[in-house]
Amino acid sequence: MENAWKEIQPKNIYRIVRMLPNTDLASEALLHLYQPIMGAQALALYLTMTSEINQLTGSSEESLHAELLTMLNCGIPQFYEARSKLEGIGLLNTYKKDSSELGTVFVYQLLSPMEPVEFFKDTVLSFHLLNTVGEKKFQRLVQQFEPKTFHVEGYQSITKKFLDVYGWQNQELIEKSEKLERVTEKFQLLQARKPVANELEVLNWSFVEELLKRKLGTTVHLTDTIKELFSLYHSMYGVDELELIELSLPAFDMMSGEFNQKELQRVLTVSTLPNNKKQVPEAISNEGPDEELRRWNTLRQEGFNEEELALIKDSETIPPMIYLEAIKEQKGGFVSKEETWLIQDLINKSPLKNSVLNILINYVLVVKNNASLTRSFVDKIANDWSQLKLQSPEAAIRHLKSVKKEAAKKLETAPRRTGQKRVRREKLPDWLNKPQQETAADPKKQAEIDRKLQNYLAKKEGDH
Repeated sequence: MENAWKEIQPKNIYRIVRMLPNTDLASEALLHLYQPIMGAQALALYLTMTSEINQLTGSSEESLHAELLTMLNCGIPQFYEARSKLEGIGLLNTYKKDSSELGTVFVYQLLSPMEPVEFFKDTVLSFHLLNTVGEKKFQRLVQQFEPKTFHVEGYQSITKKFLDVYGWQNQELIEKSEKLERVTEKFQLLQARKPVANELEVLNWSFVEELLKRKLGTTVHLTDTIKELFSLYHSMYGVDELELIELSLPAFDMMSGEFNQKELQRVLTVSTLPNNKKQVPEAISNEGPDEELRRWNTLRQEGFNEEELALIKDSETIPPMIYLEAIKEQKGGFVSKEETWLIQDLINKSPLKNSVLNILINYVLVVKNNASLTRSFVDKIANDWSQLKLQSPEAAIRHLKSVKKEAAKKLETAPRRTGQKRVRREKLPDWLNKPQQETAADPKKQAEIDRKLQNYLAKKEGDH
């Protein structure tokens, strides 16, 4: 959690603002739908921030983070993680600026939760909720919040229209139209929130629809939601078009001519997917053997060794989830739900290619020798790499080499400080103590990990 201390200090000032209050339904969604995904600490942070806002002004007073930490009874790392979870799930926007007088100042903009109907329309949020609470609890939540219908066959509607009851005053409307327009403009400033799930254009949809037509004997219209599910599993697990169709057929409803979304999530998540993982390249390369050979020779001339070239090849041929599972197994660990969600979010939100994400995974778990992928640490790296527009695994490796070289150079040229004047510092509570620095792993472990990775993947392929 070293990055948390670099990002926030207890002395930093913050202010909280919000555009709209939560509705009753949104509050229900926050407790029953959002909280299982983001956890109790993030919920406590959201509710604490909400309590500080003046309902008339829509803003809080300026305060120190130390006061907020005291109310939450947590430290900087725990606060940073909770804040990140709120940001990632679409409940918080964070802004900061550096002031010569006040130092770093933060503004936290609270966003209202989606109401349940909109929440369940979002593929990624529904997927996370299903994985968190399990099939039985998920279905109970669906039943609790799904729109209820009432059949009115045999009844005649006698409902009166608005104008029949309240009338219409044209002259008064003309006189007050300018004032009404100003009010309308205020509410039009609010843009519709984009869903967490973004369609991933990685599958050949015309090919998918043609294959479905051959299998089912009828034309199938794929909705955006179904496309999101297919793309998500393709990106995470490397399931290609043929496999996706075979796995998804039980979820197709011949009566309606459409896929049942809930059943599709079930067959892809719970039953057959773990037994159908396969190595596939992230994209079909248009390069011929000569171009490919020139690429490797050019990288060798730049100074890339054979272990690094093998790492690049692995990163381009193995989906991120399979890559993560392989490394975790060879280290004697396992992939947690939080890590699965993290990889899914990176695939959905970041512009980084799967091959670059694999280099990131390798860096955190092998080079840095961390036991697991921590969201705050990984998000920081992914954001940096996205802003640097690292579009290939070799570009990511070059960047890591450059950062390491620059750090070593600064360490060598740093002047030795002697006789420094002692400065009195306030003793902070135990929960504000800064965690220890990370220690890098032995680089020689990389070759051993690569060898075990290949053995693991060969074994997996042999299981099919």
